[in-house]
Amino acid sequence: MQDIIIKVSEAGTAAARTFAYEIIADALVAAQGTLTPVQTQQVYEIGSQYFSLLEAKGQEQAMSYLPLLRDALAHIFLERGEQGWRESIASDARLVISSSIPEVLQLPWELLRFSPSIDGGLRVVRRPGIIGGSSLPRPKASAGPLRLLFLASDSIARQEEEKAVLEMAEGLEMEVVVCESGTRQELKEAAGKFRPHLLHLAVTAKSVGGGAAVYLPDRSGGMEMISAEDLAQDLQDSVSAIVLSGGEMGSAQALHLFCQRLSDKIPLALAWDAPAALLRPFYQALAAGADPEDALHAQPEMTAGPSGTGSGLLPFPALYSQAAGIGPMIDSQARKSASEFQACLQIPALPGLAEGRTECFVGRRAETSRLYPALRDGGVHTLVITGQDGSGKSSLAAYLCRLLAEAGYAILPIYSSPNNPITWTRLLEAAASHLKAEGQEVQAKELLGSKAPKDRMASLVDVLRANRLLLVLDGLKLDRGGRISDPYLSQFYLMMIRGLGAGRAIITSSSLPSEALTLPARAWQWKTEGLSQGAFVRRLLYMPAVADRYRKGEISFAALAENHRIASGLPLRLDQTARALSLDDMAAGEEPLAALTCRLERDSLNALCRASVYDIAVSPTGIAAACGLTIEQAESSARSWQALSLAHSSGELWTVPSALRPALVSRLPGEEIQSAHREAAGFLKSLAEAGHSGELGLSRLDVLLEARGHYMAAEDWQAAAATTGRISSYLRRRGHYEEIIRLNRELLDQESHSLAGPAAWMGQAYLDQKDFKKAGQWYERAVQISPEPANYHGLGLSLMHQESYDQAKESLQKASDAYNEAGDLSGQAAVLSSLAA
Repeated sequence: MQDIIIKVSEAGTAAARTFAYEIIADALVAAQGTLTPVQTQQVYEIGSQYFSLLEAKGQEQAMSYLPLLRDALAHIFLERGEQGWRESIASDARLVISSSIPEVLQLPWELLRFSPSIDGGLRVVRRPGIIGGSSLPRPKASAGPLRLLFLASDSIARQEEEKAVLEMAEGLEMEVVVCESGTRQELKEAAGKFRPHLLHLAVTAKSVGGGAAVYLPDRSGGMEMISAEDLAQDLQDSVSAIVLSGGEMGSAQALHLFCQRLSDKIPLALAWDAPAALLRPFYQALAAGADPEDALHAQPEMTAGPSGTGSGLLPFPALYSQAAGIGPMIDSQARKSASEFQACLQIPALPGLAEGRTECFVGRRAETSRLYPALRDGGVHTLVITGQDGSGKSSLAAYLCRLLAEAGYAILPIYSSPNNPITWTRLLEAAASHLKAEGQEVQAKELLGSKAPKDRMASLVDVLRANRLLLVLDGLKLDRGGRISDPYLSQFYLMMIRGLGAGRAIITSSSLPSEALTLPARAWQWKTEGLSQGAFVRRLLYMPAVADRYRKGEISFAALAENHRIASGLPLRLDQTARALSLDDMAAGEEPLAALTCRLERDSLNALCRASVYDIAVSPTGIAAACGLTIEQAESSARSWQALSLAHSSGELWTVPSALRPALVSRLPGEEIQSAHREAAGFLKSLAEAGHSGELGLSRLDVLLEARGHYMAAEDWQAAAATTGRISSYLRRRGHYEEIIRLNRELLDQESHSLAGPAAWMGQAYLDQKDFKKAGQWYERAVQISPEPANYHGLGLSLMHQESYDQAKESLQKASDAYNEAGDLSGQAAVLSSLAA
């Protein structure tokens, strides 16, 4: 290839600045000279006018002005020299601009026409500095597919740019990784691990103090200014080629200057202020093995012209390089192999929670960049994340918890399930256990010391205000009126949203509790929505088998985007969709669950459906109990489910995703559903009674509440009542009388004719609260169902406190006689003590 070299350097004086130039063709000086001050000023004006045209609104007028710039540039540099030297220029000649002057490098040299034999535009390489000086080593080619790392920082255009990059990769031997947060640290780490052939930055560039800088998001929610020198320092060991396209608020000239400075350490820097959608021919050529120069000029449309947007020109791509040579990025002799880079950010569920886990957390930069700094810095104390089921509320909450844990917050998560909604009692017990585990036993005792709920609420708010403690209420349920059904939890919520001092709270719910539809300044609501099309498709392409099919053209962007449309962008079953597509088993519009479950053997599918009755993470022993398997069979089945994204593990615990459970359980006959619930309840109850609830990461109270719910689902009312009795005994010792009433009333609403125990517990709770009239009514009901001595004893005490002494004496005497007949001396003694009173 013939090189035509134009060297331009400073000349003249400080008062009369001029440029000297030299044109070298075939190693011979073809022309040289020194510009006058007027010509030097014209050079500046040509560059300024060119960049002004790029920002102009009228394409037709701008296009008509380009020949004027070309003629002016040719007049200044090409009209001197030996006669006919341009006639010897070859058709594949390359123009090399060597200069340390930024304004010279930025000139639209591509407009020049050295010879009629040159078709399709002039190849131009810009070399900041002087030819003959030190140069960077030539980048080494490596095996394909072409690895592209993409980062867009502009909040307005980011989603469209990401989508365009993914769409243009369809059918190309190309692997695309998109930076999720867009921070400098993420970029550096991803580049080091992914080792991209090419880094594409869609960033805002601005001139700063004689240099240039770009702006990337930072963890505080703002934008970090990064100089070319600093970015090159970060990337010089992992990146050899960078494409920079500008943001809407940036400067094209600053973008060029930034590339010039990058090229001091990065072998190739390309300034191309064009939308990503127009770069497909360039990437297509690179992926096919072309070197960057050939890729830029392989097709006619790769030159300046209409942008296609109606708002201006597509600028010339400006290639800056100080490398000793520019060759192909792809080694055609090496065996192609996709990288093993894990682009997905996997978010585990919080301890004790079955929700919030995701195999690949994508598309939430706007949320995290706004919410994390606000929570960390105190602009927000309580965050209520709302949205429909499957919109990603729990995953967003889990990710924010991960960030806040890194900032020094202790996490106190409380889950919700159909069997075990979040209540004030559970919240208080969890907080006391957390404080005790943290060595704050005094605070834990103070929290439970008072029996008055309002005093306990005030104590818990004081604990939160004094500690860097993050309270997470995941899945807060509301009643039909949109209110928190537990009145005490409702009161605490109203206290909490007023401010938590050093503490923080994150709540996920379908909607904002109607207790306070207008929130105080330090409480925010954030409504989650579906993922953007680009983020949704990106998640699908992060499944290696899907990406492989995409590169081969076996699946199109449109087909992947159709899944986004069907799901309304919700990540509800996104992991399952990705898995089904990777197995090539899902037809257009098909439900991913059906595509995956058809790959299971009948017995394994039946076991999966039975295991889906659990709403919490359980051990293989728990799966075995619900499914009628051995532990070894349960472990083997769980692994096969996990391979199809139908279950996931956290340590030794397994969970079927909540989005799949209802559909799976519904496949079972009614009797088998009840059987699975009954066996699940038995497992959980036995675990709690043996003191092993911690194996599931839950408290004994929570495990018993789950067991109770399973017994109720199995319509085993006697077992449910017995379990509720155990729970009520514990709650009574802790002073949670309203919770005793709620649990037992819920049971009696389902089966009121044969259960004396719940009625008696209702009476006991009212008796402890000194509501003797209601206590008597419930004990009377208990006696009618079952004339047990304890029921007569409770009735007698209730009547005695109402000063109905004769009736009280009669009931107490019946209790005494019954205890005596049963040989229960302690029970009889208690009754006699009451009679004596």
